[in-house]
Amino acid sequence: MNRDLVTDVSRRRADYYKNIFTVLDASFTSSQKSRLAIALLLMVVKHAYPKIAARVAKGDTIWNAHPVEILRGHNFSPEWCSESLPRTFKIISKAIVGRLEEKQVSMTSDKDDQSLYELTVTEDNVGLVREVYCALYETLRALLLNGNGRAKRLESEADIRLTSSTLSALHEFAALKLVDLLFEDASMNIAYKYIPGRF
Repeated sequence: MNRDLVTDVSRRRADYYKNIFTVLDASFTSSQKSRLAIALLLMVVKHAYPKIAARVAKGDTIWNAHPVEILRGHNFSPEWCSESLPRTFKIISKAIVGRLEEKQVSMTSDKDDQSLYELTVTEDNVGLVREVYCALYETLRALLLNGNGRAKRLESEADIRLTSSTLSALHEFAALKLVDLLFEDASMNIAYKYIPGRF
């Protein structure tokens, strides 16, 4: 097939989707947009969960020890803490905020945007932040995989919603580079090894 034609079709498709979302953006109030975004995310999770589950399951086969397991048992070195902390992040995910509050990690509301919370990661609370990240990952794994490491059926709306909120929280950890911070300690980086050829 003509490569230029394929490129042109792809561009037209991209413009088509862009136009759709432009119309949607202009047609709904902010609260309606929020509900629409949630509905869209739930639909994506419901239809894409086998692929998401497969990605999670792959993590059990391509590492000598899974990075989340390494992170869970890691003691952050005092040298790294003194050099890298404190570090402040702005959190919006209710799933993250709720779990941090359960751990009694102090946060403050952002002065300019009340939907944001400022989290300052310190030597005193970095272990608790690590626990929240690991717990979110394990929640996702338990929702998506059965005891044999195979994809479950996500049938209840409650499970779909919980999967959606957990994915969003893990995405926020990544987008904010908060997960990068947790894996930054050089004494941890040598603790796990990628096994080549298992794709």
